[in-house]
Amino acid sequence: MGQFRNDVTHDFPLAAEELLDLLHDVRRLTDASSHFRSIEQDAQGTWHVEEWLTLAHCCVRFLVDLEQRDNGARIVCRAPMWVTVDTTWTVDALPPAPDGSPRCRGREDSTVTCPLVVRPFVKAQFKRTHSELPARIVRYLADERRQKEDDEKPASPTAAPA
Repeated sequence: MGQFRNDVTHDFPLAAEELLDLLHDVRRLTDASSHFRSIEQDAQGTWHVEEWLTLAHCCVRFLVDLEQRDNGARIVCRAPMWVTVDTTWTVDALPPAPDGSPRCRGREDSTVTCPLVVRPFVKAQFKRTHSELPARIVRYLADERRQKEDDEKPASPTAAPA
């Protein structure tokens, strides 16, 4: 479907399955809404996550690979150089999904593919979302770790009533 540029790679001291669990809800890690997800594992054990995200009234195909390493997992965010744009509706004009969230038209609908350079504001927003994903996961893990440590701290002793 074209060439990928500007891949973002980051290594984590986690098993690939743990990292996959973190990606389960990409909406917590990005500024976009997710409308389609496919998760597959290849013969080499690498997980491939495909998301269709809504960014600025366009759908972006977002690919993430998770590779298991000896000392953890590597995440590779692949940046496609195109967006899928619905030619007749904007995201806001479509009826909401059953859960009330906005949605875009699916892959099967009448869409056109245009280079990201045609829409620089989409390109900038997508690049920021895509390039910040590993950093957002790191912050998320740090927040989770702090929360767990806070939960495990013994309650401060209170003065016993006299």
